[in-house]
Amino acid sequence: MKLTLRKKVFLLLSGFIVVIVVIGLICNLLLLREFYVARNRVVLRALGNEVAVALKQAGGDLEAAVTQIDLDSNVGVRIVDASGTVLDSTLTGAKKAAALSDEIQSMIALDTGRRVQFAFSKVVNDNGNSSLVHIRRLPGDRYLVLNRSIKGIDDSAEIANRFYLIVGAGLILLGGGVTLLFSSVITKPIVEMSRVTARIAELDFSERVKVETKDELGMLGTSINEISEKLSRSIDRLKGDISRRKRLVRDLSHELKTPIAVIKGYAEGLQYGVAENPEQAARYCAVISAECDRMEAQIQQLLELSKLENEQLRPELRTVSVRELFQTLSERFAREAAQKSIQLLFDAPDMLSVFADETMLGRAIENFLSNAIRHTPESGVIRVRAEMESDKVRFCIHNSGSHLSQDQLEHIWDVFYTGESNDRANGHGVGLAIVKSIAQLHGGGVRAKNVEDGVEFCLYLPTKSRV
Repeated sequence: MKLTLRKKVFLLLSGFIVVIVVIGLICNLLLLREFYVARNRVVLRALGNEVAVALKQAGGDLEAAVTQIDLDSNVGVRIVDASGTVLDSTLTGAKKAAALSDEIQSMIALDTGRRVQFAFSKVVNDNGNSSLVHIRRLPGDRYLVLNRSIKGIDDSAEIANRFYLIVGAGLILLGGGVTLLFSSVITKPIVEMSRVTARIAELDFSERVKVETKDELGMLGTSINEISEKLSRSIDRLKGDISRRKRLVRDLSHELKTPIAVIKGYAEGLQYGVAENPEQAARYCAVISAECDRMEAQIQQLLELSKLENEQLRPELRTVSVRELFQTLSERFAREAAQKSIQLLFDAPDMLSVFADETMLGRAIENFLSNAIRHTPESGVIRVRAEMESDKVRFCIHNSGSHLSQDQLEHIWDVFYTGESNDRANGHGVGLAIVKSIAQLHGGGVRAKNVEDGVEFCLYLPTKSRV
C-alpha cells in the first residue's frame, strides 16, 4: 500500500504520542511505588525530628507532644525502651498493646551507642502488615518508632497508575485528532506544489501555487511560480524562434530560387552558345554576376540579422551628432534618389545628439532610406527628420506613395514580409527587421504608420543608455 505524505506524518506523530504515553506508564508501574517509599522516608525522618523536639518541650508526654504538631492519621508513633517494651503510643485498640515485631527489635539492636544520633528507616513486617518504619534514639535509652502502612502507599500508586492510564488513553485520542488536523494543514501546500510541478513537467504552465505564508514553504511556492513563469516565457520564445527560423528558411529558399534560376538560364545560354556575339555573352555574364551579388547581399543581411538577434554584436555607445550623420547620408543617397527624381529632405536641430553606436544607427537609417527610395514613386518626396520626444530621440522617414494595410503595418518588421499581394519584388526583405533589432539593442523601438500622403517609419532611441 502506498503511503501518502499526509499518512506518513499522521502515523509518525501519532506513534510518537503513543510511545511517550507508554513510556510514562511503564515508568509509573516500575518506579512510582519506589518513589513514594523514598518520599515517605524523607517525610518520616522530618516528622521524627519534629516529634523529638515536641517531646522534649512537653517533658516526655507523647500525647501533649503530638497535639503540638500536624500528625498524619496514617502515621503511628510509639516510644519504646531498649528491650522493645512499648512505653507510650498513639495507636488505639489491640495495636496499642501489641509488642514490637522481631524486625523492629533487630533494628533497635543495631544501635551500639557509638553514634551521637541514631536514626534508621526500613520497610519491615510489622505484626503482619508491611510498613515503612523509622526509628530514632531519644534521651534515657528510649526510642521513637514511627511507622506508616505500605498498603496505603501501594493504594496511592495504583490509583495514580489508573489515572495516568485513563489520561494517557485520552491523550492518545486527542493527539490523534490533533495530529490528523496538523498533518492535513502541513501537507496541503506540499501536495499542491507536487500537483503544480507535475503539470509543469507536462509543459502546462497555467496553474500557480497559492502562496499564503512567508515561511520556507511559502518561499518554495514562490520559487516554483517563478520557475514556471520563466520556463513558460523561455518555451514561448523558443517556439517563436523555431517558427521564425522555419519561416526564414522557407522565405530564403524562395528568395534564392529566382536568382538561381536566372543564373542557371544565362549559364546554360552561354554553355549552348545562345549568345550570338561577344557583347551578348558579356551581358549574360554581367547578369550572372549581378544575381550572385544579390544573393551574397541577402546572405550577408541574414547573417547580420542573426548576429543582432543573438546579441553577438554589441553597440559601442558614444555621442553622435545627428546633423553630421544626416549630412553623410544625404551624400550617400543623393545619386540613388536622383535616378528616380526623388527629392531628399533632411531636418534636425543644430545641437541635437544621441548616445548610440554610430555605425548601427547609420545602418538603420540607411535601411529606412533604401526601403523608402524603393517604394516611393518617381518625382516623389522623402523627408527625414530627427527631434526630441520626452526622454527619447525620434528619427522619422516619410515617403510619399500608397498607404499600407493594417496587416502590412503589423508584420512589416518581419523578415521577407511581402504583404497581401505576395509580390516579392515589392517586399521589404531583411532591412526593416535589421532596423528593429538595432533599436532593441539600444533599448529603443520602432513604429510604422500611414500619414496623409504616404507612409512614415520611426526609430526611437533613448537619450541615456538602457543597454
